[in-house]
Amino acid sequence: MENLYDILGCDPSASHERLKKAYQNLALKYHPDKNTISNTPENHEMFIKINQAWKILSDPTLRSHFDLRWRERSLTQDWPVQDDIDFAEFVPDSMEPEFFSYPCRCGGRYVLEPNDVTLHLDIVCCDTCSLCVTVNYSES
Repeated sequence: MENLYDILGCDPSASHERLKKAYQNLALKYHPDKNTISNTPENHEMFIKINQAWKILSDPTLRSHFDLRWRERSLTQDWPVQDDIDFAEFVPDSMEPEFFSYPCRCGGRYVLEPNDVTLHLDIVCCDTCSLCVTVNYSES
């Protein structure tokens, strides 16, 4: 999970209009059809990141969810990371089928909400103990 505000070069307190202006400027700079001089794979990847950041930050619900998860992620940096888990190992949760879960060694579970998956949340804490796992998403 990358800081989407950093991708757009904005502060988290930036207005919708400021984010939109930053997105437009960066999209023009990195667009493959507009930037024929330095049309590199790195620039193409950056263009994709810019579009993904705008897609999330332009939606008030997704932006709010991202802000919340980013704050939580920042707080969990000091918590013990038990393991790296591929997202494919998470299964639909038995209690809430639209959520995904993975069992913790304590008997609890690591739970990903649908928006967490959209945001590619990469650090998830157990709902019972203080352990965390890193979630690896395939590049598809």
